[in-house]
Amino acid sequence: MNESMVRRWKQQREELEQCKKTKNSFQRAQHSRLPGSVFHTEHVAEVVKRCPHHQSEDPTNNKSHLIEVEGSQLAQYVEDLNTKSQSVTVPGFSLPLSQDTFCDLWNNVRLSTSADGLPGPNMDFWKNPEIKEETINVSAAPTVPAVSNYTGQHDFMLKFNDLGTAKSVTSTSSEKLGKLFCQLAKTTLIGILVKEEPPQGAIISATAVYKKTEHVAEVVKRCPHHQSEGPADNKSHLIEVEGSQLAQYVEDLNTKSQSVTVPYERPQLGSETTKILLSIMCTSSCMDLT
Repeated sequence: MNESMVRRWKQQREELEQCKKTKNSFQRAQHSRLPGSVFHTEHVAEVVKRCPHHQSEDPTNNKSHLIEVEGSQLAQYVEDLNTKSQSVTVPGFSLPLSQDTFCDLWNNVRLSTSADGLPGPNMDFWKNPEIKEETINVSAAPTVPAVSNYTGQHDFMLKFNDLGTAKSVTSTSSEKLGKLFCQLAKTTLIGILVKEEPPQGAIISATAVYKKTEHVAEVVKRCPHHQSEGPADNKSHLIEVEGSQLAQYVEDLNTKSQSVTVPYERPQLGSETTKILLSIMCTSSCMDLT
């Protein structure tokens, strides 16, 4: 017997132990249940948590919670002192790990507003849709930005110039692909078209959003290299407005998303669109784009 044979036996023994663990895990998986999808009365009072393996991978204070909220600095992870059940909450709604009915969930909704208060949820509305209640707008930025085209009540539309593919062109668009192509830090002309004029004081806001669903809640910023080239007040903003002294660069306190806004102006005589000049100060080819 030599040292090589001993190492080989130890390795074989570890492989056998691992096979046993895999078999036991597979058997447990056959009887596993997922909260909200499988209803087993004998398990409904148990607390749903992450397995020890996934808990060890999370250094945060909510490492045992099964559900996490991304893109919100106001998310709170709660554990009930009595039942030990775990939940995550964000302003406006709660996501308890239970199988509540819709009415129960609706009664649990609380909206924060600066007004004197909102009327309690009226469940009679769901029985009689003819009932109409006054709508109160709550000023709060969504955690996950909308990326679908929506014209709204003013039939808001964007117009881009298709200038071809010549080297002298700084930006062009493709209606077929639904894309805008522009050079880095070069002026891009964008037209704002509305069929009904917005109310006085309306603003136009531009926010960059990642295309993929797994990244849509992340903040789009310039890479560190291009941040060093911009002004101090908006050096991290991906989108800049040119030719307007009224442009404001905003960072949401909750989601940390960045946007640039300008007041809406009527189109000049002879033009059907309001012209805005934008510049994209970083590209997806930058290795350090965050």
